[in-house]
Amino acid sequence: MKSRFLSPIPLSLEFHLQTRCTAVLPEASAVLAKQFSPLLDALSGKLGNVVVKSFKGKPYIARRPDMSRRKLSAKQRAQNGRFHGATQYAKAALKVPELRALYKHIADAQGMPTVSVAIRDFLNPPEIRDIDLGGYHRHPGDLILIHATDDVEVTQVEVAILNSNGETIESGPGVRSTTHPELWKYTATATLPNDGAFAVLAVATDRPGNKTPHAEAV
Repeated sequence: MKSRFLSPIPLSLEFHLQTRCTAVLPEASAVLAKQFSPLLDALSGKLGNVVVKSFKGKPYIARRPDMSRRKLSAKQRAQNGRFHGATQYAKAALKVPELRALYKHIADAQGMPTVSVAIRDFLNPPEIRDIDLGGYHRHPGDLILIHATDDVEVTQVEVAILNSNGETIESGPGVRSTTHPELWKYTATATLPNDGAFAVLAVATDRPGNKTPHAEAV
């Protein structure tokens, strides 16, 4: 089987008006190879019928694969659709100054492109790590603590207390702690009977609108 890689760098490229390119091998022109090698280092993606990519830290020119006969599974189609949604979200989000500043701040700190942070945010829903019922004793004023995290930001936590039949006794928004941003507080408003099972349901939401539910039954 022939290797998909045409030839390792150093190579040089002759660019045509039709945005096509041809590889000039080192033995053909060592001078041009040396001249254009830095350009290849900065390139990535598709160029006509070839692809510029990196392998073990060195740029290569590879044949563009023929995807015309590829059949995707239902899972692969779903993944492609989700990634398409992520890219569309990122394009829209980066047009909003507030969101762009938020994603850029994280991107600069992590050494990533800003658009990659926005895409990752769409693909990764928030996580509820814990619902702490230590301060809840079935009385109004009792405190329920929710530990919710996200790769960017949890924007909202909704809390509901349910009886053993799954009926909602009370519900409302949690309040973010001013000292611990991942901690949300919910203050109960209703009285529950001393006996009988109940559950606390929390739903965390992130910037793209992903929602993650988590329930703690007692």
